[in-house]
Amino acid sequence: MLPTLTEFRTFCRSIEGEVLLTQARAKPFSVALVAGSLYFIPVSSGKKRKADQAGISQVIVRLSKTGSQVQAQYKDITFNASYILEIIRQWQVRR
Repeated sequence: MLPTLTEFRTFCRSIEGEVLLTQARAKPFSVALVAGSLYFIPVSSGKKRKADQAGISQVIVRLSKTGSQVQAQYKDITFNASYILEIIRQWQVRR
């Protein structure tokens, strides 16, 4: 089962500030919600990357069709796929 965009955002709020690791390269990152916008924050740079809601939705749709957790399968949608995929994985594990 996969989250809806609303469930994804709600879950992000619940894990805000928690350090997660991307699946492929084990790169640490966290998420933050600022003024209603979602950001991914790589620990290495500390710089916020604004998440595109349309991109998140498209990753969820493609994941539902392919089942692929490989970040490269989503590079045409968003540069942030590795973060999105890990958050979805965490959502599935913690449900």
